[in-house]
Amino acid sequence: MEKHAADKLKVKICTLGKFSLTVGNITVSESINRSNRIWNLLAYMLIHGNKPVTQTELIDAIWPEDESNNPGNTLKTLIYRVRSVLSEAFGEDVQIITSQRGAYSLNKAYEYILDIDEYERLAALSSKPNIDDKKRLDYFARACNLYDGDFIPRLSSEMWVIPISMHFHTLHLNLVRLYAELLFDKCRYQEVIDVCSDGLRLDAYNEYLHSLVVRSYAKQGNEAAAISHYQSATDMLYRNLGIRPSEALRGIYIEIMEGSSRNLETDLSIITDALREDGEATGAFICDYGFFRAAFRLESRRATRAGICAHIALLTVSTVTGSLPPLDVLNDTMDQLLDILFVKLRKGDIISRYNGAQYIVLLPSANFEDSEMVIKRVIDIFQKKNPKNKLRITFNLRQLDCVF
Repeated sequence: MEKHAADKLKVKICTLGKFSLTVGNITVSESINRSNRIWNLLAYMLIHGNKPVTQTELIDAIWPEDESNNPGNTLKTLIYRVRSVLSEAFGEDVQIITSQRGAYSLNKAYEYILDIDEYERLAALSSKPNIDDKKRLDYFARACNLYDGDFIPRLSSEMWVIPISMHFHTLHLNLVRLYAELLFDKCRYQEVIDVCSDGLRLDAYNEYLHSLVVRSYAKQGNEAAAISHYQSATDMLYRNLGIRPSEALRGIYIEIMEGSSRNLETDLSIITDALREDGEATGAFICDYGFFRAAFRLESRRATRAGICAHIALLTVSTVTGSLPPLDVLNDTMDQLLDILFVKLRKGDIISRYNGAQYIVLLPSANFEDSEMVIKRVIDIFQKKNPKNKLRITFNLRQLDCVF
């Protein structure tokens, strides 16, 4: 007769962020054995619960491209190794995997508690429409505490693992988004930052989570932290993906720069102190593209009114064939190029990164010949400093039009 659930030996299985089994006070984790195949087979069995798994299915899952002459014996050997690892930890009496009629299954005498089952239960509860916010926040918090990382990272390249991992990865990022939005609505801004930071450890390129962090810092009155986070996020997007931030993320940055979140201030000295640069200004001015666009429009008006020349230059880094270089090589080149631009241009000149492979430069009060000369000098200095660099730096130059 089958034991009641309350009397069954409990086997706790952790799969989120790491892989381990716990029986009583004893835990077996993936760190005790380097063989991926042992953990691959064990994980596959545990995820399938009490459902019998045929030898053919196991062989296809563990060795999808292996054409062994005797896969059945190879599987039996692996099953033996798995049982040995578990027996060494839990004792001979604990037999988790059983065999019957050409198939394997989990021992039905035990109760298996998977963290992913509990996570899905909490996620489902948090999405119920008719619960109060206090309960919803509690479900969100418990789910986030449980989600220690993606599904069995050690096995992330296994074909059977990929769809499961993607399912929970997507589910969790959506839960983090909803959790952070609810916290934001309740003005719990530090918690928004903490929750989004955890989410960004899973998806560093999630611009929506970055935008919530920036907005939360701004709501706290910490403009410096908001701007710093925005700049770190945009730099990461440039470096790793070669793309500019979205209009939505840039829009939040512009709102902060325009002061929509600032309190009323009547002391002009406080405002001017906040406006000043830290330390003595040296080199050209480096800024975000959103600020560059405003500076461009202002300089265009000033040049038109005063009847003076101003030019804009676009520097592009590419391979000799004109294609985009590999990002690691490109980032190193862009860093070195920016250093030279910063030093060799004037204090009043303005530099912004237009995308992963281009800088845009505003040269006020400079005619075409002088502007061309200084850009060529920058490229020449770079090439002399980096004679082995095979990338090509080209530029376009034009006089500012009047922009209103």
